[in-house]
Amino acid sequence: MDLSSLMALLLIGHVLGDFYFQSNEMAVGKVSKNIMEKRKWMTVHGVAYAACMAVVLFAGTELSLEVLWAFLTVALIHILIDIFKYHITWKPFVVDQFLHILTLAVASLIFSRYIGVKGFMAENHHYLLMVLGLLVVVRPIGLLIESRDIWQLEESENLEQGERMRNTSRMIGYLERIIVFFLLLLGQYSAIALVIAAKSIARFPEIKDDEGRLKADYYIIGTMLSLACVLLIAATLGLM
Repeated sequence: MDLSSLMALLLIGHVLGDFYFQSNEMAVGKVSKNIMEKRKWMTVHGVAYAACMAVVLFAGTELSLEVLWAFLTVALIHILIDIFKYHITWKPFVVDQFLHILTLAVASLIFSRYIGVKGFMAENHHYLLMVLGLLVVVRPIGLLIESRDIWQLEESENLEQGERMRNTSRMIGYLERIIVFFLLLLGQYSAIALVIAAKSIARFPEIKDDEGRLKADYYIIGTMLSLACVLLIAATLGLM
């Protein structure tokens, strides 16, 4: 079987479990100073992650004892990495995800010769990569961009207004990256310039005065980072 097919399935399970099925309540609870609260949400996240990985692996591969071992290995190591991460003060987002992806890469190398992907998945490997790419550019990239400290301007002025602006900006970012991703798949590279132009026009009133210039700069940086990440993901997966 193709090594990249198993890796793609493992990554899809990881992205679903670590981003789409991890709520804000879970993320906040895992860093709670209350030990019982922390253990509770670590357990909930671990179960949710394992469930996502199980569904993807068992649905996408020919069932065997090796699939069960692969599932148990990646789920257990994921939980151990999370436990270790929350016992140290320095835990950057990128390093955390690097460790998780490294685990999946090693697991795919070990188990690839023993696990077979189901016919439909193997025959449509390109679509498998498209699904993976779409999942990555929406939530994980969104959280990476949000990890920059760009929200203080809104929240320092008005907490409620800042939260509304955060949610609006998040949704705009999702739609922007989805549109750009599909334009890349279709080879419509020139159309991406229209997306950037439309967003720049919408932000133009904020750029005109000195008071809003810094905020506008943050948005421009966010847009460039967002587009760069989509390009990198599409290129890495061989979708361009």
